[in-house]
Amino acid sequence: KDRDVLGFYSGLIGGSIALVFDWIFNKLGLTDRVYSETACGVWVNNKRQTKTFTGHFLGVITTLILSMLGGVAKTHRVTSGGRDHVIKKGIVFGMAFGAVINGLTSAFAVNKLKPMKPMSHLFYAVTSAIYGLITTLCISKFGHDSLFDQAPTNDYLKPTNETTEEGKDNLPIVAK
Repeated sequence: KDRDVLGFYSGLIGGSIALVFDWIFNKLGLTDRVYSETACGVWVNNKRQTKTFTGHFLGVITTLILSMLGGVAKTHRVTSGGRDHVIKKGIVFGMAFGAVINGLTSAFAVNKLKPMKPMSHLFYAVTSAIYGLITTLCISKFGHDSLFDQAPTNDYLKPTNETTEEGKDNLPIVAK
């Protein structure tokens, strides 16, 4: 019933699945390097350090933290906008969020690990779309119904929509 916790877990699930797809795309030769190496490049000084276990671990942690923050932002957006069109909302959010994060990590002067292949950027966008889709589906599926209730427009008129709690017991709606 907590938007932030729902966002953390949804972002963690979406980010984990996106990392798996990113790894698959890299193993197929479609990208220069996995995104966790690019994220690690912000923190280390040279390319060799990103290839170590510690470098990969640092990149994965960075990627998952950013994924959880994106999950929280998307949770607040979805719970205020409703569960309709979650696939479209998820893909658009994921691609926009991924573009912003990719741009920020590539723009750091110390980051020497910018992807060189044009296809890398395309598959980063696909991975970001997968992240957004999975995150939004998790929010919609696992979020408690009360998170999606509409806020009352005023306190003077009798409400026309039942809240989740009122709908459970089929109690009559009583104006204040």
